[in-house]
Amino acid sequence: MPFSDEPQVIKDRPPLNRSNTLLILGVFLLVGLVLVTSLIPAYRSYLKRTTPHGINHGSIYTIDLEGRSTEVEIGRYDWVYFGFWMDPIPPRPQEVEVLFTIRGLEERFRLGWNPEGTFFGPTEMSFDVYGDFHMTIEITRAGERIWSGRRWAFGEEGHHHH
Repeated sequence: MPFSDEPQVIKDRPPLNRSNTLLILGVFLLVGLVLVTSLIPAYRSYLKRTTPHGINHGSIYTIDLEGRSTEVEIGRYDWVYFGFWMDPIPPRPQEVEVLFTIRGLEERFRLGWNPEGTFFGPTEMSFDVYGDFHMTIEITRAGERIWSGRRWAFGEEGHHHH
């Protein structure tokens, strides 16, 4: 190819038309949707494996409750009823209530202090012992919120019975 001092004109690429742009956007959205739907169960499985489990068949979390580090177990009383065990037990536990909702259920559960069992609860409604439940929790003292947050109550490992 001979060398020339004459400038070479480079033709502009035609801009992407609307259908090509929508096609590219659609492919990205599809790939994103596939990734999200496959990663969410994997992340939940990871959380279940790494969340400590307690003697009441529940998930254990450490929270700051009225300035004290408190270990809370969202456990199962008699295997199928939810209860909340706290260590240390809050002072004047009869003034404390645990309120929670479960994603997918409209009912709000209210658990008071159970002096015989030294925990809050149990619920009146029974739950699948193998089920995993995402909860929005509020802990109150004399009607005033002292802690709130979202936590998972992971079920027992094993086979589901249908």
